[in-house]
Formats: sequence, structure tokens, C-alpha cells
Amino acid sequence: MKTVLLVDDSAVGHHLSYMRGIAGIDSDTIHLAALAPKGFEISEIEVFESRWAPVHRNFLRYGMWLREIHDTAVKINADIIHFVNADALRPFFGVGLELFTQATMGTFHNVQHSFIREASLTRNLNGLDVALVHARFLATHFRYISDTSVKIVDYPSFEIEAADRENVFNDIGWGLDKGKLTIACLGATRMNKGIDILLRALQRVDMPFNLLIAGQETGVSEALIRELSDSYEDSVYLHLSHLSENELVSAVWSADYLALPYRKTHNGISGPLALGVAAKKGIIGPDHGSLGTVITDNHLGYVFETEDIASLANAINRALVSKFEYDEVANAYRNRLTVSNFRRNMLDLYESL
Repeated sequence: MKTVLLVDDSAVGHHLSYMRGIAGIDSDTIHLAALAPKGFEISEIEVFESRWAPVHRNFLRYGMWLREIHDTAVKINADIIHFVNADALRPFFGVGLELFTQATMGTFHNVQHSFIREASLTRNLNGLDVALVHARFLATHFRYISDTSVKIVDYPSFEIEAADRENVFNDIGWGLDKGKLTIACLGATRMNKGIDILLRALQRVDMPFNLLIAGQETGVSEALIRELSDSYEDSVYLHLSHLSENELVSAVWSADYLALPYRKTHNGISGPLALGVAAKKGIIGPDHGSLGTVITDNHLGYVFETEDIASLANAINRALVSKFEYDEVANAYRNRLTVSNFRRNMLDLYESL
């Protein structure tokens, strides 16, 4: 039996969902354990509490974190170390990764491009045995800059399990006008998510709509949201606080379209994308990077020129003509995004190392 040490640097949001997804693997050939910050409670596996995560951009903390990972791996006799959020390695140019004697793999969720970031990414990849991504676009790029083995495993809908996909979770009640189609923008209001771009684009939209913005207030403030949506304020529904899992699922089911107006600095897959696809919602997203490729290749909705307000307004106007219907291609992609498929793919990867 192989032992896998799962390593993460955060205990919030998609970090916990992703780790729980892996922790649910049921196998006689793989034993799982985790090293994560305080608050990472997963009943299925043993979790060791990290003293040094998150490391942020501190080289000293990073060094102590690597030592902690090494010591924990030795303690449990790990065969594989899996950095389930390899984005945390981004600032450190792969320093120290070559010291691990165990097989190493890292899941990269989002990649930001610049000369320095690209150099650090290349060294991080070269320090790992396997790099894991969620979309073909990043896999192609990784294979271009490094000889490290790159695998694609779709990011599933952790919150909407397969058995619940046809149920409707509208019990929370968002107060939406049922005579209009609803666009939802979900999750923390970070600047890179482009919520301000969406708000400006909606100023140019002719069709009636509801806009549901639900998630933790961070980069884009409530004041800015209200300022930019002043001309259509009666169509806006705000819930600016951390979403429970039930609230998140309810918001997805209440929407007709999920808006993902990410800026160019984001190149990865979005958690709300998987949720939207599981619930058969139309997706409105940028045409660049992994998101653009996934939306376009799988017929999931409408794309617009990234960061272009007029292009986004045009896409929204086209979307609001009617509810989005999934075709055979979209349904085939949707059927791949089950937690059971994810776990099967992860188990195959672990067994192959």
C-alpha cells in the first residue's frame, strides 16, 4: 500500500472542498494523510496541523514549511507528496523541491504570466515529478516550458453531488424577480474576478435581468458595486458575506447564467464554473486562457473579449434572449465533472507513481 501526504497552505474555500474530494477516495492500495493549517478538519483521513502554512511570500517560512513537510513525510513513511495547491510554490522558484526523496506532484489551479513568474513556474515544474492541471490550455503551456509529466484531471462540482443534480435548492430565497433571467456572480469579490467590468457592462445591456452578487466582500467594495450599478439598482441583489455550502448551491440553482468576468491575470478554472455546469446553467466568461478554452470547446455558453466592456455587454444581451440549453457536447463535459470520476482519476495517478 502506498501512502500519500496531501499538503495545502490554506483551510478556506475551494482548498477545503478539493482536499475533501481527494480524502473521499476509497481504496485498499492507497493510504491518505494531510498536512494543513489549523481549521482543516476532515474526518476521513489523519490531518497533521501545520505550524508554518500559509507561507505567503516569506522565504524563511517557506523553508520551515518544506522542513515540516519532509519531517511529516518521514514520520508517516510517505511514498508520494502531493501539493494540492501548488500555486503556493509560485514565488519560490522551486527551491528545495529537489531534496524530497518521495515522488512529488503538484496541482496548479491558476497561473499568472510575467517573465519572473514564468521563470519561477518552470523551476517549480522541473522540481516536481508530475504537474496536475484542470484544462488542456494550461497542460499545453506546461509541456512547452518543461519536460515534467503533465496530467489533466477535470475540476469537479464538489458541492453538487451527482445524486442531487436534478433537485432545486431555492429554499434560501434571494428575493429575485421571477419574471427576469438571473445572472449570478459568486464568491469573494476579488479585483481579478472582474466584477467591476461586469457592472460597467450591465450599464449597456438592454434586456431586463436580475443580478445576484453573493460572496465575501474583498477587493471590490459594496460602495463601488452600488456606485457602478446605480442606473439599474432595482435589479441588483447583494449578499456580501461568506457563503455557506448551502447558500452557494442555492445561489447557483437560482441563477440562469453564471458570470465569470475574470481579468487577464487569471488563467485557471473557476469553482463556480463546475457548479454552474453541474446545474446546467449557461456560462458567460472571458475568451482567454483555460476558461475561454473550456467554455468554447464544450459549448457551455458565451465568451467575450477579456476585459472589454462592450464585448461583455454584447454577450450578455445575446444570453438574455432565452435560457441556455445544453447540447450533446456540453452534457458530455458535464458528465465528466462528477466527484466519483475525479476520485477515480486521482487514484489512478497515485497508483501510477
